[in-house]
Amino acid sequence: MKLAWNASSSTDVVGYRVRYGQASGTYTQTLNVPNTTSAVISNLSAATTYFFVVAAYDATALESSPSNQVSFTTAAPAPTPIPTATPSATPIPRTSPTPTPTATPTATPSPSPKQSPTPTPTASPTPTPTATPKPSPTPTATPTPTPAQAVAGNLSTRVKVSTGNNAVISGFIITGTGQKTVILRAIGPSLANAGVAGTMADPTLDLYDAKGALIATDDNWRDRQQAGFGQGGRYHAFQPTDESESAIAVTLEPGAYTTVVRGKNRSTGVALAELYDYSRDAGSKLANISARALVQTGDNVLIGGLMVVGEGSTKMILRALGPSLAPYGITNALPDPTLELHDGNGALIGFNNDWRDNAAQAAQIAVSGVAPTNARESAMALTLAAGNYTAIVRGRVNGSGIALFEAYNVQ
Repeated sequence: MKLAWNASSSTDVVGYRVRYGQASGTYTQTLNVPNTTSAVISNLSAATTYFFVVAAYDATALESSPSNQVSFTTAAPAPTPIPTATPSATPIPRTSPTPTPTATPTATPSPSPKQSPTPTPTASPTPTPTATPKPSPTPTATPTPTPAQAVAGNLSTRVKVSTGNNAVISGFIITGTGQKTVILRAIGPSLANAGVAGTMADPTLDLYDAKGALIATDDNWRDRQQAGFGQGGRYHAFQPTDESESAIAVTLEPGAYTTVVRGKNRSTGVALAELYDYSRDAGSKLANISARALVQTGDNVLIGGLMVVGEGSTKMILRALGPSLAPYGITNALPDPTLELHDGNGALIGFNNDWRDNAAQAAQIAVSGVAPTNARESAMALTLAAGNYTAIVRGRVNGSGIALFEAYNVQ
């Protein structure tokens, strides 16, 4: 059987993974495919229904969410050729996948790509790789159907992690009335596959509620949730590629939460902290996502991969704070942060040094109620269409110190 898909529009995709099995939602076989748009799947039993999903991955081995499931039934033994399935998928960066094949008179499924996962006899897989355009890849993926209104859905932060206050601290706020399932990951060793030097050998991951109570922790992803992230598990598309990396899947009530990524035994190195909105239902949303880390120079700046999911566009305020962190006990705050935003192709679409530099922007930011309290801090008011974005926080004139990157949905 031959499975085919359209090439991803993301420049960071290096291959695809086809997963399949004989039970819906259970994929017992995985086929790694180079950066081509088809794969031949052999040794399928006759007169048997198989279920397929496809995911794209980048050079760090980070995967998109799986496409929504498609099925194909092989022909009964007969003196006729083996049917050729040809579902096609259009990977769209940081959106949820939607595969589905259509059977032709020769049992050759042919798909039509869709934006949201609604399998039909002509559905198509849409693996969704994501990656940060500059200066290094920080992909994110989304595993669930997109909401009607565009919102910020996922955040990934790549930075050099040190000890004490120089860990990677991410925050997110869930608003609304319904519960929300999120996927949290701490990636280290597998970043070396993308040419990142000095990666963290063994990251750990903690989740706290608004009162500072520890509600989940993980060292190695198999420790506590192997059933969920392992082969055939509900969250298998998010399985880290290295045994020493961390992952947590958790369902939370509306409220404020904090994650902390550290090195085991006070080790240091470059790590990637990731937050995925797994259940994008209408009852709740991520109203604010943020990341706090030590900003250094060169490649060791704060790199945030932001994904806007849904349809249409959303109004957002992005901020890079430094001096105003001092009252919270941060003694080495970044004195003068700058903030830049790149689109999914790596093009610079926004830059700010001091948030009052642009009078029109400053007026919008002030009205939003989230204006920085220090004139040297950065902020931008933007209307962003669904897609992938990368925010980079640097210190002006090669400054260094702890900074906080924030993304607010204000629509």
